[in-house]
Amino acid sequence: MNDSKISVRYAKALFSLALEKSVLPAVHADMEMLYLTTRTLPAFVQILESPVVKGSEKRVLIQNVFEKQVNPVTMSFLNLLLTNKREMYLENITRNFLSVYRQQSGKKAAVLSSAVALDQATIVKMTQAVAARFNAVIEMTTEINPSLIGGFVLQVEDQILDASVSSRLKQLRQELVKSN
Repeated sequence: MNDSKISVRYAKALFSLALEKSVLPAVHADMEMLYLTTRTLPAFVQILESPVVKGSEKRVLIQNVFEKQVNPVTMSFLNLLLTNKREMYLENITRNFLSVYRQQSGKKAAVLSSAVALDQATIVKMTQAVAARFNAVIEMTTEINPSLIGGFVLQVEDQILDASVSSRLKQLRQELVKSN
């Protein structure tokens, strides 16, 4: 079974369990925190993925770090991942869980990348424009990517609007090469 199927199945199973146990908001918050943890702490992911670190050591780490912070359903789920040796899929599982949650709640995720930090008013205007375009509640996150030079790249789920200077320069370069 490939990685994405494993991650999607675990994410959907956790979503269903959280819904059944009426703890979906708490588990959703836990999944956001775990996703952020896996994205910002590469050492944590390395430990989870390492075949050298014993499962019992990973279990102790998970319990010491998360047991008092997360819902018991989330903790049971983390223990299940460790028991089934699926802890290396944690980042993908959390990402898929958040995607299922957004789908069920009618929300869409958007990422706005720009060369420099944007002020809050610009972010709010972009969020409102995207919400109107997609007729949905938008969860906007921002990223700074200096390689864009200027402009922005907006990704809403699987659609991308590239209005960056670097993209335009690449297009111009290609047009010049074709004309020669």
